[in-house]
Amino acid sequence: MIVESRPECYRPSDHEEFFAGWPVKPAYEVVMKHFEATHALFLINDGSEVVGIISALTDNVLFAFIAILEVRQSEQGKGLGKLLMAEMLKSLEGTYAIDLVCDAKLENFYQPFGFTKWTAMIQRNQDALR
Repeated sequence: MIVESRPECYRPSDHEEFFAGWPVKPAYEVVMKHFEATHALFLINDGSEVVGIISALTDNVLFAFIAILEVRQSEQGKGLGKLLMAEMLKSLEGTYAIDLVCDAKLENFYQPFGFTKWTAMIQRNQDALR
């Protein structure tokens, strides 16, 4: 497996395998716009399929927000999410604040990477995903 930082690696056929747990699956075009505006990494298997993705919004100095971490359902449980998280944190080394928002059931996944539970305020507009 290799990690790439090229959004063009992510194809419509790959997109079908991601965002399964979301209330509304974001459209492929929406996700591609997101990747163009973020620092995104793609984990690619030997068959040239994207099996994992992670993205961060960052000013490359003080702040970064990890927006997406997804692994194909068929590839989950193999440590690929941890690999992507480690690669992203390495690429953000020296950044003052790295934040993310996750469901309570995922807190234990992020704690070994140095993330701590905090209070956050969020707003979601599901229409923006279409």
